[in-house]
Amino acid sequence: MSEIGKLYNYGKSAVGKDWLYINSKNLNRLYYVHSGGGTYSLGGRDYRFIPDKLYFLPYTVKISPRSDPDNCFLHSYADFELIPPITAYAPAICDPNTDEMMSAACRVFLDGAVMASEKLLNISDLSDNLTELCVSAIKYLAHRAAEINGFSPVSDEVVIDSLEYMLENMSGHITIKEISGRYFLTEDAFIRRFKKSMCVTPYVWLKTARLKAARSLLDNGKTLAYAAAAVGYSDAAALLHAMKKRE
Repeated sequence: MSEIGKLYNYGKSAVGKDWLYINSKNLNRLYYVHSGGGTYSLGGRDYRFIPDKLYFLPYTVKISPRSDPDNCFLHSYADFELIPPITAYAPAICDPNTDEMMSAACRVFLDGAVMASEKLLNISDLSDNLTELCVSAIKYLAHRAAEINGFSPVSDEVVIDSLEYMLENMSGHITIKEISGRYFLTEDAFIRRFKKSMCVTPYVWLKTARLKAARSLLDNGKTLAYAAAAVGYSDAAALLHAMKKRE
């Protein structure tokens, strides 16, 4: 299976006492903590962010990072999508200096984040080669973090192929019956298999993917009507309704 990666947000910033990030977009997030203090809540417990560490948060991890009121939290970050995806229920934490490859990948990630934060580049301006380089660095770090922390990428080839198919055909009318038929599975069998790997149903995943793609198009100057057609909505009004309902 081919590997797909797409960056959505990328940069470096300082966040003050009012900062609170809730992962509501079903994206993976990568943090590198430069300095300052912060916590995140998980399973009813609070954990502290440690400077000079890299934190990988698969999209299935639902945490709410916060900065300390009197100690500014400085971090580099990226929101991205990976196929095959990585699913887990806790963050992966690693030291970028664990080995030479991880250190080199981290430098690419951090240099790009600085350039993005200084407005020297943005996601829409990234060349294909630089995008691939940045995503490769992020994926390497993510996979190493996954290995260290005992979880791994989704490996079910049927699920991975179905993700690629949905992304490639997003502008059309896609049904679960159509997708499951590609693999000679019943709809119920495919849904169970997909949910086991992805933690959500294929319908929920596709709806989320469509709205993320639409938001990316709008952020890059496309019209609502153009975005609606590109991601499979009947018209601009239908897309706008779906986006408002999601918020």
